Amino acid sequence: MVKMATIARTASDPFNGHNPPSFPATTPDLNPDNDFDDHSSFAGNAGEENTDEGAVNENEFGDEEETNNEEESISTFETDPAPEPVYVTSNPELPLASTLEAPGFALGLLVGVLAAAILATAVALLIRRLRHGRPVSGRSVKAVSIQGVGARENQQDAVYLSDTALFDQQGLLLCVADGMGGLSNGAIISSTAVSAVSNTFVKANKSDPNRLLVQMLQAAASSVNTILAPNYGAGGTTLLIGYLQAGMFWYCSVGDSRICLCREGELIHLNRRHVFEDELLLTHVNGGDLTYDRAKTYEKRGALTSYLGMGPLKYMDLPDSCVRTHKGDRFILMSDGVFNTLTDQEIVKLLRGKTATLPERLSSEVESRKVKFQDNYSAVVVEIC
Repeated sequence: MVKMATIARTASDPFNGHNPPSFPATTPDLNPDNDFDDHSSFAGNAGEENTDEGAVNENEFGDEEETNNEEESISTFETDPAPEPVYVTSNPELPLASTLEAPGFALGLLVGVLAAAILATAVALLIRRLRHGRPVSGRSVKAVSIQGVGARENQQDAVYLSDTALFDQQGLLLCVADGMGGLSNGAIISSTAVSAVSNTFVKANKSDPNRLLVQMLQAAASSVNTILAPNYGAGGTTLLIGYLQAGMFWYCSVGDSRICLCREGELIHLNRRHVFEDELLLTHVNGGDLTYDRAKTYEKRGALTSYLGMGPLKYMDLPDSCVRTHKGDRFILMSDGVFNTLTDQEIVKLLRGKTATLPERLSSEVESRKVKFQDNYSAVVVEIC
């Protein structure tokens, strides 16, 4: 038989000698299923720190049942001695840190710290890879190139497609150059431009795609001008450059060749052409004598107003923003030998088939038209998987 100590009721004992209530709003129940039975999880000296508010009178152990009207005894019971209970109250003098000693809180804190460390490491690695030109794609790609001579005597277009196996390390470069058949050395000029682009791509830092595009375009223009100088205009080529990296597509162009996005059954023209028709329309807009109908039917409306080989470039198309890719997107860079022969709807139908068989299917479609003066046709296509 063990008797518990009586608790002296004084004016400073607001709980009238009974167990003080817990205050969840101040100190959360860290172990709701335990009902605070495991008191070792909390500060064990809380009763000693509050001796002025409910002091235990140890001299009152014994057979005496009552001492005065201000005291009351606690009933006895047969059990083994229990450890002295410690209660967490809203007393501001109790250290809040005492509640943080619970094993559950410590484990949660450890897990949180580890998660934050893993996240910080992942972000640091991503930043490091981007700085060193090692983009993370998040998707796979399929890419093919297509070329045909058409009705011409030789191929004056040039194309380039970087290795898809290195896509995660360096992104994917696509390039098409349409050598101008009406000028001399179209094949040499287009090949020179594409070689300059690919060589620059291999050596350049790829952390800034827009800067990379400008560097490749500058290298191509410089290489072509070096061949033609001082006879600028004696030869020339259009140029398309596309760069796919980390789920984004950047591009730039000079001339009238096209960069298009095929998405959800629509063929979206991305780049702006540089042809004489636009100059004629501008004249019409500015109040000139040229009518709209005349501008759209002018015989030489398709003449290029900017191309590599003319010396200093007059125009280039370099958008401020890139295209965020979606699964199923297909980007196509093509010469006029493709889009002057096939309609947008026919190109979409071809692109929606299997990419692996696209070269044969596109070539067959172009050749089946039997256009009398069919131009060289070239394209590079990438599918986002």
